[in-house]
Formats: sequence, structure tokens, C-alpha cells
Amino acid sequence: MIDPHAYAPVQDRKYVRIGDAVVSHADCFTWMRAAPAESVHAIVTDPPYGVREFDPDQLAKRERGQEGVWRIPPSFDGHTRAPLPRFTALTEDDRRRLAAYCTEWGQLALRLLHPGGHLFIAANALLAQ
Repeated sequence: MIDPHAYAPVQDRKYVRIGDAVVSHADCFTWMRAAPAESVHAIVTDPPYGVREFDPDQLAKRERGQEGVWRIPPSFDGHTRAPLPRFTALTEDDRRRLAAYCTEWGQLALRLLHPGGHLFIAANALLAQ
């Protein structure tokens, strides 16, 4: 039996049991640093690859409905769609930030994965560079 508390180290943890699996909603870096090594059998993720899109100034622009790097898709079938980040050309600094993010995340994932574990990452052509 899985003890979900062992995998939800943050105080305001949110998790859901699905059979023998535990799905945890938390800041991934905080969670991954605190979880026991070699204790995860699979990681399925669609990381926030946007660098600029999630900077505080860009999130504030999104909240105000202003441009920034966020685009507001038109409504469709009477439903107003949520803002989505535009794929923007990355600056050299953006590339460095993205590389640092991916490197740290990858090292933490490797530490967590049980030998023979699986890692599934959603990716796109923007990251191929």
C-alpha cells in the first residue's frame, strides 16, 4: 500500500489516490527535493517550457488582458477561450534559463526514479534546439 504522505511533503499538499497510484499537485521542485530517492516508478509530465510566459510581469499582463507574450484566442462557439502563451523567439538569456530549468529538473527526476522506472515528457519542436 502506498503512503501518500510520503510523497506529498509540502504542508498544503493536494493529492489523489487512483488505485495504487498517487497523483500529487505541488511545486515540482519542492516536491522532488523532499521525496525519497528511487521511490517513483513513473513520471508523466508536460512541463511549463515557456520561459518568459510565466515571469511575473507577463502573468500580470495576462491578468489585465493586455498583450505581452500571452495571446487571447477568439471565442469559439460562444465560449470565450482562456489566454495561451505565444511561442516566441527565445533570447540567449531565455535559452540559458530554459537549460538551467531542464537540467535541474532532470537531475531531480533521475534521483527519484526507481531503477527501471519510466519517464514520459510532452515536448514540441521549439525544444528541439
